[in-house]
Amino acid sequence: SIEIHSLNPNPLSLEPHSSWSSPSRVSSLKASHFLQKPLIVASTSSGSLHFLFSDSSVATLESEVSIPEGALHSVPASCVDLLDGGVECVTVGEDGKVNLVGIGDSNLNYRRLFDSAGLVSYTAVSWASPMEFATGGYGFGLHWWDQRKPGGPVSQFKGNW
Repeated sequence: SIEIHSLNPNPLSLEPHSSWSSPSRVSSLKASHFLQKPLIVASTSSGSLHFLFSDSSVATLESEVSIPEGALHSVPASCVDLLDGGVECVTVGEDGKVNLVGIGDSNLNYRRLFDSAGLVSYTAVSWASPMEFATGGYGFGLHWWDQRKPGGPVSQFKGNW
């Protein structure tokens, strides 16, 4: 589960305020702000992706929107990253898929940016700018992606680590 607690300094204690029960183990977790409110995105070992919206003034989880298991990855997402401002999320998995999820007014829209058909396994992703991000994984170095140039990574670094 994901829980929100408040920290009381005197005496030092944590006070639970809100919780959300995940349908399976959380495989990746990221937080940001969306429309001036905290946003938490969690991928699960069953392959689902959940966006939890919070109200920080009362430390509660207000709502959730989800993408069901199997829609983005055939295995759990290895890593998720939220763009600053929380309007887009990129997901990667060991199945070789790279997906972009957009947060709309009342729903989520998503599209597959790349599918290596399992030839590459992605284990890490991080936004670099609103149009660019980097991925890393097993058996290769870093891949640089630019959404203005679709079809795959625009650059790669094959370092000998």
